[in-house]
Amino acid sequence: FSQCVVGCGFAGAGNKGGVGVRWQLGRRKWCVTNVHLAAGTAAQLEREAQFDTISERLEFLLDGEMVSADSHDVSLFIGDTNSRLVGADDLDAEIVVAKLATADGAKQYLQRDQLLVRRLETTYFHDWREAPIDFAPTYRWLKSLPQMDPKRVPAWTDRILWKGPLTAVLYRSLPWLEISDHRPVECIL
Repeated sequence: FSQCVVGCGFAGAGNKGGVGVRWQLGRRKWCVTNVHLAAGTAAQLEREAQFDTISERLEFLLDGEMVSADSHDVSLFIGDTNSRLVGADDLDAEIVVAKLATADGAKQYLQRDQLLVRRLETTYFHDWREAPIDFAPTYRWLKSLPQMDPKRVPAWTDRILWKGPLTAVLYRSLPWLEISDHRPVECIL
């Protein structure tokens, strides 16, 4: 078992980046990286750069040698990716929140998810897998209340992606955990 921290904030430190842990269970080598990437609709390219930085700098000491996160049989990338909706700055938050209450509205806005769009257009998370999203946006909720903030455009910021021979059995948000303006997600692989 070993760990690594990669800071992506100001001067390579700060509040953005990733924390990775690795272990071996039987013959399978596992790596889990928990991240907090740059916030805001306009920060998509910054998030992609942070993903690249974390991917390149995340290394673990194993038997006297440095081992990259990519050298594991299974890798998970979890946490606050801060993905927003393409064009969110031009949307009316109250209208989006109202439309998300319908199945068609959720599908419409999910098609605008920056992470999903950029995975198709670029190499950003290109070789990672994610189960289909069939849950409400994970951000921006009113703290301690079961409703979205009508003043902010919601988004699916909290995600779980993986590489390796795994299949998702369940992928969902946990809306009853109301201690933050985010709702956590879980994925059973």
